[in-house]
Amino acid sequence: MSTLSTRPKLRAVAAVLAVTVIGTLLGIGLVGSWSELSRQRGFVTAERAGVAYLRPLTALIGALTAAESAAVRGQPIDTGGLRTAVAGVAGADAAHGAALGATVRWSEVQQRIATLIDEPGTGQSAHRDFGDVVSLAIELTVQVGDASNLILDPELDAYYLMDVGLMRLPTVMFNAARVADLVALPLGADTASERAAAVAVARYEVAVAAAQISTGLKKSVLNTERSALGTDITGEQDAFQNAVDALTPPALVRQLSGPVTGAGLEDAAARVNHTAVTLVAAIWDQLDGLLADRQAGLVSQQRLVIAGAAGVLAGAVVLLWLLAPDRRSRATDEGTEGSDEVEAAPEQPQISMIDARDLLGAEELVHVGRGVQARRRERDGAE
Repeated sequence: MSTLSTRPKLRAVAAVLAVTVIGTLLGIGLVGSWSELSRQRGFVTAERAGVAYLRPLTALIGALTAAESAAVRGQPIDTGGLRTAVAGVAGADAAHGAALGATVRWSEVQQRIATLIDEPGTGQSAHRDFGDVVSLAIELTVQVGDASNLILDPELDAYYLMDVGLMRLPTVMFNAARVADLVALPLGADTASERAAAVAVARYEVAVAAAQISTGLKKSVLNTERSALGTDITGEQDAFQNAVDALTPPALVRQLSGPVTGAGLEDAAARVNHTAVTLVAAIWDQLDGLLADRQAGLVSQQRLVIAGAAGVLAGAVVLLWLLAPDRRSRATDEGTEGSDEVEAAPEQPQISMIDARDLLGAEELVHVGRGVQARRRERDGAE
């Protein structure tokens, strides 16, 4: 009897243990999912910080190259536009510079730019000084790209946008400005043929980078689910490519050894710089949109994890409550008390059925007994 009463308790304990083990395993899985999603969110957050920094920084590179070309030719530079570009990067550095490790280098770039605004110089000195600052700014873009994880983005659409905005377009701006400078600068120690070769190399670098930009944007569009990516940058890309074609015509190879003339090259280089700045701004807008969509998706997945964790917890609580041993024992005790009450109830009198012949036989025995008693009295009286 005790063995039978113990079995339900053992089954309840086993069920509780099973629920505990399953809940633990599910909990470990949910914690792992949450940790991975949190890591991915942190990764994307850092990328968006990088985009927020690179957007004004590449605009500043465009402003610097434009100011360089003007200063080399002895023309006044656009100090207002340059200060506006500097303020844009300063704001981005205040928000994200510490996290990206860019503040120290940006301070150096900012000081050098302030000096150039006050004393831009002309000719060769302007070419050298502005070129040094542009090189420092490009190095800063690479540092921000590294620190923000942008160069490690696993998605092809975002990766190729990053490559175009971070690596290719700043290269185009630098070399386009170099073309304009070399055409405007008077010959020094170098000969005319050497100057022509330097100009041709700079134009060739622009052409190579432009081809890489076109290929990268095509790959980005082919590997994205964002329909606006292809349409939103078409106008900027076409304008940029037209400017590049004017600066680097298909017959460029045959011009390597020919004389350099400034006719049209300075204007073409300025157009390349302007359209590159416009295109890179559109690139950062599209990249930030991709990252924002990915970030929203990760937030939705984390909400599902929270809902799953709440469901598992609620289910575990309900099962533990249903399978708790004391609850089962109380139910058993209540059943036992009910059976005792049934057993203690008084027995009801039972009515037995008597055959009529049995009643007749008993009546005859009474008459016989009376007759025997009468004979005994007569005998006693005769004596």
